[in-house]
Formats: sequence, C-alpha cells, structure tokens
Amino acid sequence: MSAVNELEKDVMKKLRKITASKICGSVLSIAFGLILLVWSNAAITVICKIFGAFLVIGGVVLIVSFLIDREGIRSILSVIGGAIAVVLGMYIFMKPETLAKFFAVILGVIILINGIIDIKEAITMAQRHYSKWYVSLIIGIVISVLGLLAIFRPMGLANLIVAFLGVVLILNGIFDIVVTGSSNRAAKDLYQAVHAVDTVGQEVDEEKN
Repeated sequence: MSAVNELEKDVMKKLRKITASKICGSVLSIAFGLILLVWSNAAITVICKIFGAFLVIGGVVLIVSFLIDREGIRSILSVIGGAIAVVLGMYIFMKPETLAKFFAVILGVIILINGIIDIKEAITMAQRHYSKWYVSLIIGIVISVLGLLAIFRPMGLANLIVAFLGVVLILNGIFDIVVTGSSNRAAKDLYQAVHAVDTVGQEVDEEKN
C-alpha cells in the first residue's frame, strides 16, 4: 500500500505544478488582454515598432552577408534587399501608425468588395423574385459601410481589432482558470476517494493479520 501512497503523492505533486503553470499562463493572458483592451493605440505602436526593428535587423544581416561574400548575383540581391528592408524598417519604426493604417485599409478594401458582391447578389435575388432578398441587401450595405469606414478611418479599425484581441485573451485566461480549478478539484476528490479506499484496505489487512 505504501507504493500506492507514494504514487498518489507524486501525481498530486505534478498536478500542483501543472496547475501553477496554467494559472500563471492564464494571469499573463488576462494581463496582456487588458493592456490591448485599455491601451490599444499604444499596443499598435509597440507592435509596429517591433516589426520595423525586425526589418532593420534582417536588412543589416543581409548587408553583412554581402560584405562577407561578394561573389554571385545572390549577394547583389541580398544587399539591395537588405537596404530596402533597413529603410522600410526605419520608416515603420519612426512612423508605426503607417503600417497599421496600411493593413487596415487593405482589410477595408476586402470588406468593401465583399459588401458590393453581397449587394449585387441581393439585386439578382430580387430580379428572380426570391423571398427575403432584402436581408442580403441590408447585410451587403452594412458590410460596405464598414469597409468604407475602415478605408477612411483605418486607425479606428486597427484599434477595434486590437481591442477585440484583448477581449479574446481576457476570456481565454478566465476560461483557463475556471477549467484548471474544476480539474484540480476533481483530481483532489479522486485522490481523497482513492486514499479512503486505500485506508480501508489497510484496516482490513490489519484485521486479517
């Protein structure tokens, strides 16, 4: 029975370590989510600056590789690509909102195109006398308006996306804490049940002896 007890203690020890790790990860997820939700604009700036810094570092690496080995067309392309990456990275680092606006506008154009397609399909449905064609028309108009807002107010969309990611991280952290707590309680209940059975078994063995 002592071997069983040692196994149970080892399992509970590992469970506590896993629980602590999961709780720490959940807390970090919630904290990072709050940062994205409350300071979405600052978070966008930091993310874009990091991206710009990586571009500069990558460009420098390409240029250094050219200086080490100057033979072949690949080396020439490396220095050209490296120079472009450095310049672009420095520009993004100095003006991070430019990158955020660029991606937001691209996303806005995609949304607008989808909205126009929906409006066109709604018109086709109306011409064929389909029922509730106006639902597709309303959806298409709403999507088109959202696309136009993203194009003309790109930072608003960028902030909204980052804030949404923050909410997702917060909910994910809370969900993980709840699940971890429930799993931990279930494991403890199982441990107590097994321990009780083990204790009864020991008492029976003692009575037999």
